[in-house]
Amino acid sequence: MFLSTVITTLSALAIGLLSLSYISYYSAEKTAKDNIPDDFSIPYSENTSKAVGTVL
Repeated sequence: MFLSTVITTLSALAIGLLSLSYISYYSAEKTAKDNIPDDFSIPYSENTSKAVGTVL
């Protein structure tokens, strides 16, 4: 009886931890896509406009 209680408790903890890790993994991916939607970004400044002007 005691062994089945231990197995049930450990199984519940494992399922709970797997669920939390799944949620946090995909939540972090969504947050990253929301904050930086493109592959890269160039912040605007005077130096940036000069550099872009010389390339074009």
